[in-house]
Amino acid sequence: MDTQRDLSINEKRVLYGLVRFPEEHAIQIAKQMGIPQPTFSNIQRRLKKDKYYSIVGLPDLQSLGLELIAVIYGSYNPISTDKDRQSLEFFLRQRFPEIFYMVSGVHNVLIFLTSNNFAELNQVIESIEKTYIEKGIMERAAITKEIFTLQTSLIARWFDYSNPLYSKFNLEEKGAPPPMKLKPGGHAKAKLTDMHQNECHVLLHLLEHPEDSEVRMAKSLDLSRTTVSKAKAKLIEQGNFMRCVIPNIAKMGFEVFVFSDASFKAETTYEQRLGSTEWLLGKLPIFVSLISNKRAHTLYAFENYHTLQEMKRVALMEYVGKGYIEGEIKTIIYSSSEILAQPEPNFVPILRKVLKVTSEQ
Repeated sequence: MDTQRDLSINEKRVLYGLVRFPEEHAIQIAKQMGIPQPTFSNIQRRLKKDKYYSIVGLPDLQSLGLELIAVIYGSYNPISTDKDRQSLEFFLRQRFPEIFYMVSGVHNVLIFLTSNNFAELNQVIESIEKTYIEKGIMERAAITKEIFTLQTSLIARWFDYSNPLYSKFNLEEKGAPPPMKLKPGGHAKAKLTDMHQNECHVLLHLLEHPEDSEVRMAKSLDLSRTTVSKAKAKLIEQGNFMRCVIPNIAKMGFEVFVFSDASFKAETTYEQRLGSTEWLLGKLPIFVSLISNKRAHTLYAFENYHTLQEMKRVALMEYVGKGYIEGEIKTIIYSSSEILAQPEPNFVPILRKVLKVTSEQ
């Protein structure tokens, strides 16, 4: 189990800076946070050694042609065992590359999937549901499924933990605030067939090993450093890849991990959804926010159950109080102690499939 200690104010600012500006060099982040660069680098090395954060690669799904995100969540049958559930979830990850994120607790599971093919994705969802039911791990009535079309949806926040840390560390006067305004979507669609094979290999390597140097990447891929450098620069410039710094939420003292599912009323306008989302991004510790014309799926990291209840009232006041939501807001609540491993997104299997790359060169 992760040991927790109180971080100094400079350690908090360094960790927050890394999370807030994952693509920037340490020199720029130190300047943004008002910390001498040598101090920043020393603290960064210490935090990394003590596993206070990890670095993950994220692709831009839409620019790579992955137009669909599906969400499945459900409650386990009480008679199912931990061993049965863990065995099945390992099988599902191996069987379905479309799964890029899975959180499993004692009572519930949450699965995120992506694809560029609606019929194929629907078959995968049906297979996952059927497997859970046939194994006796979940009842059909306990499973909820939803597919988002990215072209008509909004990713307001995507594995960005800067908001929870900014709030917990009380950095109002000592750190650049997280982005609250939503940027309009609409990437120019990139054809996967237009990506050079070298770019495909570099992208997959970056996703699997986001901290590797260009020299190490070139050696691993059997490419020249110049080829790797050009491919990497192009991928980043076109928005196909970015680094993400994920803090160890257990070490940070976040005891509660929450997923919520809200359904909008038909008369709720786009401007109303947008305005409320921007307002909530500034009030709640949100690190994933996916919004369609009909649904809003959100992931939060709360310090404790008391904070969760307080924040829940804030959300209810904004969404329900204004009459934007139909029915109740459904939630899955995990304690950090019941999650076997801190979940991190992994897009490598699905991209190996769509890019038709089976292994590194």
